[in-house]
Amino acid sequence: MTDSVPTAPPVPAATINRLPLYQRALAALDPRGTVSSAELAEATGVNPAQVRKDLSVLGLHGTRGVGYVAGDLLAQLSEHTGADEIHPLIVAGMGNLGLAVANHAGRRSQGFTVVAAFDVDPKLIGRTFRVGDGTVTVSHPNELPAIARRTGAVLAVVATPPAAAQQVCDDLIAAGITGILNFSATPVRVPTGVHIRDVDLAQELQILAYHERRAHPGADREEVNIR
Repeated sequence: MTDSVPTAPPVPAATINRLPLYQRALAALDPRGTVSSAELAEATGVNPAQVRKDLSVLGLHGTRGVGYVAGDLLAQLSEHTGADEIHPLIVAGMGNLGLAVANHAGRRSQGFTVVAAFDVDPKLIGRTFRVGDGTVTVSHPNELPAIARRTGAVLAVVATPPAAAQQVCDDLIAAGITGILNFSATPVRVPTGVHIRDVDLAQELQILAYHERRAHPGADREEVNIR
């Protein structure tokens, strides 16, 4: 009979969502300096108690009266989030949105590099774009399986029209992609074991507009004519 090895409890999704905030704040600090949970909270808009709780879930504890060494804490968080490695990224859909996302996401300093891009538009196939820290040449989706195998990519961004999103995601998953950031503004179905995050820019703007209207309920608004 062998002793079972205790497994660490799963990290809450809300904590995972806040880790990039902490990393961004820490990256702006002197790595040799120290930072308190209160200072990290002020920089990220998170409650100090929540900052300490999030870090303790990962086994990261500061020194009482001193705080955390900024560089050490950033390195430890990067190890947890995978930001200490460079992840190959595939972009499906290289219209204006796809190009903008690829340019923003494909920076090695953020832990990613765009290794392939796909589109069905004949005007885009074969064109080379500068994205992030490098360049990428747009290929036809038929080349996806071979390119995915060659690059070892398991992460992808989908920035296609809504009608094409499900088929594109199916093709990506068949090629070995297990993590998808979906900008297509339509929900897609994925099998167990594949992680997907949906980003609907119009929906996010509508939420902002709601909060703005709630904050200023009596404000006069002139009708804007857009031609």
